Amino acid sequence: MQIRAVSQAELGRENPASHPGSAELIPENIPTHPERIPTHPLLRIASASTRNPVAPSPPLPRHASAPPHRHPSPIFPPARRSSSPARLPAPSHPQPAALHPAAPPLPVQALPGTTKSQSPPTPIFPPARRSSSPARLPAPSHPQPAALHPAAPPLPVQALPGTTKSQSPPWRSGAPWSLRMKRTPFFRLCTLFRERSLLKDSIHTSIEEQVAMFLLVVGHNTRFRALQPTFRRSIEVISRYFKAVLYVVGELRDEMIRPPSTQIHPKIQENNRFNPYFKDCIGAIDGTHVLARVPKNISAAFRGRKEGTTQNVMAAVDFDLKFTYVLAGWEGSAHDALVLADAVERDDGLSLPPGKVYLVDAGYGVKPGFLPPYRKTRYHLKEYGGGNNPENYKELFNLRHSSLRITIERAFAAYKNRWKFVYNKPFHPYKTQVKVVIACAILHNWVLQFGEDEYFPPEET
Repeated sequence: MQIRAVSQAELGRENPASHPGSAELIPENIPTHPERIPTHPLLRIASASTRNPVAPSPPLPRHASAPPHRHPSPIFPPARRSSSPARLPAPSHPQPAALHPAAPPLPVQALPGTTKSQSPPTPIFPPARRSSSPARLPAPSHPQPAALHPAAPPLPVQALPGTTKSQSPPWRSGAPWSLRMKRTPFFRLCTLFRERSLLKDSIHTSIEEQVAMFLLVVGHNTRFRALQPTFRRSIEVISRYFKAVLYVVGELRDEMIRPPSTQIHPKIQENNRFNPYFKDCIGAIDGTHVLARVPKNISAAFRGRKEGTTQNVMAAVDFDLKFTYVLAGWEGSAHDALVLADAVERDDGLSLPPGKVYLVDAGYGVKPGFLPPYRKTRYHLKEYGGGNNPENYKELFNLRHSSLRITIERAFAAYKNRWKFVYNKPFHPYKTQVKVVIACAILHNWVLQFGEDEYFPPEET
């Protein structure tokens, strides 16, 4: 390895003759240790494969130009400096009409419900017209949807108990997430809770939203997780508000479920078929089975004549379809007479005004204050249709008895049509199921204050 000084003339800057001290003798016997090599910028290390010193290259003349073969001409010319940005020339494309002449229009087949004279104009897409204003596409002229897709006939609907075939189920009409009541009773109910301080608005949830959560659960028998996309709340929040609304609805029990009036009802007083034979009747009593979800160790007691596990709910209604007494919680295998006896013996049970009677079916038996029909005699209204008139006084009594007692069947039909919680098997503990059954009866009476709606089946006489 040899170390020598590089003069300015070799760098092409100055002539060594003008600066005689710039070129010096290059020492050749410099040790080759790296740590002893000087680091002056004008020194460089020249390595060779042999030990012979490298001969210095001859200096270039002062104003000599580089060989032409060492600096080829650039492929791209140097950019031209300018204060304004460069602008590319606008391309001059030929007109589309010149390159692509309009082809003759293809034959258009007439659409169903249209004629050939209504075919679309040609050409379908005219050539674009250059303009300073933005282009506007013409409005498409589509055929009427009624011509392409005629209205399909409605699907046949099977009639439910207490309804007719001409009356479609209420849950198929309207929004799928309906609150099972109209706007007026809903907002009146929320206002009542707010005025009595039964519920309070929170930072994130209003009273209306809390009540809507409860109504959607009992009205459609949905799980809490199914309401998460609707209300943007967690399962814990929805469960907490459900329990809160269930409690405050139960607080209205003494106010909404009251004993019937002892006065003669106008339905009896103004009808010669019932007056004076049923002038002392104040309502009807019957039982209904509500599907229940219970543990397996006690499920045998809840299996009766109905399919699955149920609870036997006894209710009394007046002739305005309002519940006057509700007793829930009995097993499905319990007899109706046993449930009635328990209701009478309770301290807060069924009240029997003196001289008044309730209409009951033959399963309850003959007891003071309860009027059943004649046994082993035609009773139901459908047995007297088609000209099958009563033949004796027993059949005549049973016919008019059935015409009045049908009131409780209509009440149960509206009750189960409105609240799917009592129509399907619920997803809550059994104690909660019993409370919801009573709460739905309270809301049933609340809605009736504003008149009957589509959930009530028509009356049959």
